[in-house]
Order: sequence, then C-alpha cells, then structure tokens
Amino acid sequence: WSAFYPLDVDARDHRGNFSGTLFNGTTTTNDPARGRVLALDGATNFATLKFPVANASTFATWVKWNGGADWQRIFDFGSNTTRYFFLTPRANTGKLRFAIRNGGTEQTMDAPTALPTNSWCHVAVTLDGARGALFLNGSPVATNNSMNLRPWQVQARSNYVGESQFTSDPLFSGLVDSFRVFGRVLGASEIRDLAWAHPALAHRYSFNGDARDSIGMAHGTLYGNATITNNALKLTGATGGYVNLPGGLVSQCSAVSFEFWATFGVNANWSRVFDFGNSSGGAGSQYIFFSPHSGSGSQRFELVTSSGTFTRDPTPGLDNRTVHVVCIMDRTNNYAAIYTNGMLQTLVTTNLPPLSGVSANYGFIGRSLFSADGWLNATIDEFRIYDGRLTPEEIAANFTAGPDALALPVNLDSIDADPNLSLSWPAYAVGFIPQTTTNLNGPWLPLALPALPANDRWQLTLPKTNDAQFFRLRR
Repeated sequence: WSAFYPLDVDARDHRGNFSGTLFNGTTTTNDPARGRVLALDGATNFATLKFPVANASTFATWVKWNGGADWQRIFDFGSNTTRYFFLTPRANTGKLRFAIRNGGTEQTMDAPTALPTNSWCHVAVTLDGARGALFLNGSPVATNNSMNLRPWQVQARSNYVGESQFTSDPLFSGLVDSFRVFGRVLGASEIRDLAWAHPALAHRYSFNGDARDSIGMAHGTLYGNATITNNALKLTGATGGYVNLPGGLVSQCSAVSFEFWATFGVNANWSRVFDFGNSSGGAGSQYIFFSPHSGSGSQRFELVTSSGTFTRDPTPGLDNRTVHVVCIMDRTNNYAAIYTNGMLQTLVTTNLPPLSGVSANYGFIGRSLFSADGWLNATIDEFRIYDGRLTPEEIAANFTAGPDALALPVNLDSIDADPNLSLSWPAYAVGFIPQTTTNLNGPWLPLALPALPANDRWQLTLPKTNDAQFFRLRR
C-alpha cells in the first residue's frame, strides 16, 4: 500500500484513504520551480496525517528548508517524547538526521552534512527491521545496520509534518512537496526514480513484464488477450482484452494529466485508451475517458458527472498513428487541453465539472464503461497519471525523452566569471551529470559534480581554456 500527498491544495491523500489536516492557517503557495507546494512558516504552521500512515517502511518527500535553529522537523510520527521517529534537517551535530525510539535507546542515522538551505532537495528513509537507510537527492548518504526498530512498533498517534513531539523544538520553516509513504521497503533504484520523477507523478505503468504501477502501487491486471510484448502493452481490439486498474485514481485530484505513448491500429467506434468511472446496465456514468476514434472518426476527451459535462473532439482520429498524447483537465483554472507529440493540439478555457464527481468504481485501459463500445487496437508503451497539470515545457521534455525516461525541462546556464566559467542548473534537477567535449562528435567526458546545491542551484566553476568547449547535462 502507499499514500501520496501532492500538497498542491491541502493535505489530501491522492486516493482519499489517508487524507491529513492543515493547522493554524497553514496553506499552499506557488513556487516558481515546483508549482503549488505546502508553505510552513516556522512559527505556527504544520500538518497532521492519519494514524495508519505511520505503519510504513518508506518515507520520502521534497523539501526546501529556509534554515534556522536545530531540531526542526520535516516529519515526526509518534505518541510522546519516548516513542517516535523523525527526520530533522539539522540535529545538534550539524547533520541531517533520522532517529527512531520506542521507549528505549534512540537509534539514529546522520548524513555527512546538514540539509542544504534555500534549495529543493529530495529526502527519503527506508526501514526493514534490520537496517535503516537515509537518502538525499536519490543517493544513499547514511545507513545503520543495527536499526531494528519498525515504525509500527511506535504506535504513533501524533503524525506531524513540520512539527515535533518535543514542545521545545522549533517548527519547520520552508516548503514541502510530494510527500509519499509506502508500506514496503523501496529499493535504492526506486528511491532514485522518486527523486528523478515529476513531483506530481501519481501512477506509472511501464509494462515491463506486467501491469505494475512503479510509483503509486495501484497495480493493474491483464484480461483477455492483453499481453506484454517488448515492454509494451499489446491490445488487438478483440473483445475482452484490456487492463483493469483500481478505481479512484483521479477522483481526489484538483487537476489531472494523463500521458501515454501509443501506436494505434484501426479502431472501432468509441474504443478507449482509458476510462474511469461507473457502469451499470451496460452504460457508463460519472466518468472521464479518451477515445482515439469516436463515432464521427475524431478523437474524444470527455468528462461527465452529475455537475456537468465537458466534451472535446479534435480531428483527425488517431488510427494508424504512433503518437505521444497528454490530456489535461484542470478544473481550478478552468483549463482543458490535449497535446500531441509535444505540441498543443486543442485548448479550452471554460467552466469544468470537478473531478470529485468521477466515480471511484472502475478504471480501465483499453476498455469502455459502455458495453456497446469498441475495444482498443493499440500498443501502449507507457501510461502515466499525474495529480496536477503538466506545463508545456514539461510535456515537450517528456516527448523528447520518450516513454522509458523520467524527464524534466532543465536549462544549463553559463556565466562568464573571468578567469573562470560558471555552469549551473536547478537544484530540483537531481541525477544530472555535466559533460564536456571539444568536438560535438565526442567523446563526451563527465565533469565532477558539486557536492550539494546552494541557493536553489547546482553550480560548477571551471577554469577557462583557449580551446573551444561544449557542455551538456545527461542522466
């Protein structure tokens, strides 16, 4: 199981199972790099999460710490000052620390340094009952091979984001985004993927052997003649071939972006790439869907709830095409759009029904909620759902990178600081390696990475030479 807090509106859980509460006027704010995020003022602001969330094995989030006094809390789950586990950006040792205690001796992990200030950083902790691991920006920075306490043993009843079990400790001052917990221990590569992924990515189906969700744990099941071939979902249009997903994957979203890479054959009328909602007596209701081939041969992106209906029919249809498609529904800003191959295909700014009206009963890839509709004839390389609205730059970056990559729109900037050259890129763009060459035909050679970001940037200073040099970022 898992819980995901986008923290773009409030403390709701993406699937509505473990929604939290904001206290003392705590609100979200717009960050230029990350969009809507949770703002904590270090004085009165904090959030609480439901009891079951503490019974997990992996905790991960993005934070931007303003600095200040020691012992602030990114999170602190516990019952009192002897039963707890927490992550602080800086303990009195001057280091990022995770600690867990269940009445006896506190077990700790310290990173080599404190959490950087004024810079977006991804932090994560895993606990398997024998060993603990602490991660910063997707890489392990500390382990404790004697950390045998488990979070469920603490029986936490006060699960704070930004607050401490100790009343004398200061509250967290900074921003928090994309807080996630998982019932199992994630591996190092999975932690890296969380750090590399877009913070709003809620579900990712890469079809690497099955229909597992590698981000949100909402795993799918293949039905009929649906198969996985060459790490892609193959649907032939035959009756009964589809992927069944858990319901409720979009019903808690204030905005949603669906993204997929597909090669379409010739499709029957009203076949579906995705359809979420309810079905009764062979008829769909309270749904959102995308069809590559409507009854008139166009595409169809449609949202129908008891609050109203939105329909968009861009032409032409997608038969016999290989395309990257992004469908966006943002009710807060009355914005709906479809992007094809990284470019805007259609845009509507109108009053939209809320996504909360979409039934949580069913979720399908390749099947319609209406029994009379056609079945999908397509190969889908990857299918993603974001709890939020992708920007045009993010869509273009994903199209360029392709279906098997976690892309970000990142600029490599240079400053002439004679006698040196300064290169920099955003702090949230973790995992990127700067490379250089004197010839665009290569070879490209990696440059030494800076140890930590500062002032929201990774920055690298190089001596100038008299030779032509080219630079790029890769990951």
